[in-house]
Amino acid sequence: VIVDFAGEIAYEDAVDIKKPEASRIAAQLADLVRTALSNAKIPRKRVLGIGIGCPGRVDLHAGTIISYGRIRNMQNFPIRDYLSKELKIPVRIHNNGSVIAQALYRRGVGKSYKSLIVILIRSGVGGAFISDGKIFVNHHRTSLEIGHMPISIGGELCKCGARGCLETHISEDVLVAES
Repeated sequence: VIVDFAGEIAYEDAVDIKKPEASRIAAQLADLVRTALSNAKIPRKRVLGIGIGCPGRVDLHAGTIISYGRIRNMQNFPIRDYLSKELKIPVRIHNNGSVIAQALYRRGVGKSYKSLIVILIRSGVGGAFISDGKIFVNHHRTSLEIGHMPISIGGELCKCGARGCLETHISEDVLVAES
């Protein structure tokens, strides 16, 4: 999606990702940005930057996706540096739950509140906490990846290796399997 300063959408598109692998997705994302700029007829020199909402645990300072289990080779993946180099445009990243929370805080259901917590249930359980307009982070890392919080002693084995994690009870895969 390309959005102007007024929040108006100048261009949007969606694609299916086949065979999710980190470097393949990064290359596809770079191509999508090039196509979007071309189709929206926006010269690259007018683009101030690109914001990416990344899945999984994210290191904001390093510009990496620390880990995301659904995409092969998505461990310590330097998504910011790769896209900045490919596109010659500054790139900022954050966790996808934080991006959703910020949108809700600024323009959605949270805009009349001082604080907001958002829980995102997908392959794991994550989210974001905003207070006075600032997203809570811990040592430049996203911090509300709560899916690995133990809630049942001796529960199901989690992909992290522990037992009884929250996401073994309410992740997308668990909920789909139970329906």
